[in-house]
Amino acid sequence: MIQNKEIKTLDKLFDEAVNYAEENNISKIILFIKESKNILNLKQKVEGKNIQVIATTFPMNQPLYLAGEDGDIEEYNVDIFKNSEKEKLEENDIVLVSGTMPLDPVIVPGNTFNPYTSILKTFSLIGEGMDLAIQSVLMTTDAGATIPGEQVLTLNAKIILDVNTCNSRFLYHNNKGLKINQIIK
Repeated sequence: MIQNKEIKTLDKLFDEAVNYAEENNISKIILFIKESKNILNLKQKVEGKNIQVIATTFPMNQPLYLAGEDGDIEEYNVDIFKNSEKEKLEENDIVLVSGTMPLDPVIVPGNTFNPYTSILKTFSLIGEGMDLAIQSVLMTTDAGATIPGEQVLTLNAKIILDVNTCNSRFLYHNNKGLKINQIIK
């Protein structure tokens, strides 16, 4: 497994991503979000540069189920689902792609089988956060915010990837598939 260098702050991560994008003529940076704060911070860093930021998130109105402090599973709605949060993105010309994570399982009560689990775990072995970063870029191509083969940066709090995009169904295609150019962090 690639050990990610310690990321002291998201601010430094964003600086590194923006610098890399500028140096390599990459015009789109994709960030998976739960709230608008981080993408707005990234947007400020690309102000005046020829770089578009794209936010990806969970399917709208789909609750998440997370373990609470006492270990019980609690229903949680992410802040980006609020109209006020979505309006902040619109006011700042930030594209929001909301959708099902391409490798997430369909929930069937009583059944834990998911053929995509091995793919997600393999990505995670290569680098922490890689599974989310790859799914995020697949979502943008499936939604039309990026075009197949386009070179972009995709990132989250754990990793920055330089990739050429593809549609989800072509993930492993030998000509049309996802190409990871570099794991930056």
